[in-house]
Parts: sequence; C-alpha cells; structure tokens
Amino acid sequence: HIPGQYPDTDAAREKREEERQLLRQRLVRANEKEADTLRDVMKENEKLKRQLEEQQEKQDERIREQESKYESMLARAKDDMRAQHELDLQRMNLEIDRRQLQMESARAAEGDRRDSELELERERLRQELQREK
Repeated sequence: HIPGQYPDTDAAREKREEERQLLRQRLVRANEKEADTLRDVMKENEKLKRQLEEQQEKQDERIREQESKYESMLARAKDDMRAQHELDLQRMNLEIDRRQLQMESARAAEGDRRDSELELERERLRQELQREK
C-alpha cells in the first residue's frame, strides 16, 4: 500500500488508529484508576485488620484479667470455707467439752448430795444408837 493512494482509506485508517490510541489511553487510565482503588482498598483492609488485632489483644487482656480476678476470688472463697469449717469444728469441740463439764458437774453434785444423805443417815443412826444405850 502506498500512502496517499487511497486518501479516504488513509484518513479512515488514521482515524481508526487515533480511536485505538484514545481507547488504549482510556483503558490505561481505567486500569490505573482501578489499581489505585485496589491499593486503597488493600490499605483500608490492612488498617482494619490491625484494628481488629488490637481489639482482640485488648479483649484477650480483659479476659485474662477477669480470669485472674475469678481465680483470686475462688481461692479466697476456698480459704473462707476452710476457715469456717475450722471454726465449726472448734465450736463443736467446745460444745462437747461444755457438755462433758456439765455431766461431770452434775455427777459431782449427785455425789455430794449422796454423801450428804449418807452423812445425815449415819448421824441419825448414831443418835439412835446413843438413845438406845
């Protein structure tokens, strides 16, 4: 093909070439814009991912603190239960001792009463014997 031989064809070819150039430029700009948008989305995703990780770390820390408080409260409750059990045992032992002392005191009082009765009986018999003599 010799340029200029078919002027309308050359003009049409040039016009098509210009249109192709424009289409390429639009496509390149569209691709660049899409790449920019994709980069922005990726940056935003990274930012959100970091925020989520930070929130998760904070939440994990709060959970650890709560677990620590719970374990501490549980240990205190167990200590309190042990101490209460010890107090209950001491109270029972004191009650047992008190009852034993009451029984011994009652036995001693009964023994004293019997001794007194026996002493009175002896005295009465002695007086009877002296009267008979």
